[in-house]
Amino acid sequence: TSNNQTKYGNEDKANTESEKRRLDSVITHMSDGILATDRRGRVRIANDMALKMLGLAKEDVIGYYMLGLLNLENEFSLDEIQENNDSFLLD
Repeated sequence: TSNNQTKYGNEDKANTESEKRRLDSVITHMSDGILATDRRGRVRIANDMALKMLGLAKEDVIGYYMLGLLNLENEFSLDEIQENNDSFLLD
């Protein structure tokens, strides 16, 4: 029925929001710097450690291209990174 669909839809939405908050908390408190990008390579998530390592403020990172921020646009292409792995590690 419509009421059951609404109830389950609301539960799914609440569970999704809860998982998002949990993931945000884990990323925020990690000792590693984390940058997460969309498929075009624009930064969507940057934790405090990544910002500290880059020496940048959040507003100077979010929405900008990761390879440009890391000065790697001449060394790697986004296609190369995506073909080789879903994650990219820098030491």
